[in-house]
Amino acid sequence: MDNASQFPSVSENVVDHAREQAFIALRDAKTPRLLREFYDPETNYAGATFTQLGPVDHGAVTAVDLVATATLSVTIPPRAVRRFLGEEGTAQELSRLLHALPDVTLENTTLRTSLL
Repeated sequence: MDNASQFPSVSENVVDHAREQAFIALRDAKTPRLLREFYDPETNYAGATFTQLGPVDHGAVTAVDLVATATLSVTIPPRAVRRFLGEEGTAQELSRLLHALPDVTLENTTLRTSLL
């Protein structure tokens, strides 16, 4: 079986709802303060972990990403860790999908750039 077909499909309704919720959060007046706190390395929030641990590879899921994700109290099952890090086909497909994302900063994101 092709590794790409092992990724679950997500319905357009789910994607639309997620996009709508993201734009609601981005328009909230509290968002800039919350983001500053989330990425402040002097707080106990996880944001700085994502930006300061390295090496950073924006085109791949790495062990550093999995450690940073754990700071969000997200449990990644051992099988998934092995697939992300050890299965070449899965890693290549994840890299392809990450590279397909629009190359735009958060503050410059618009509805048009967020469409995949």
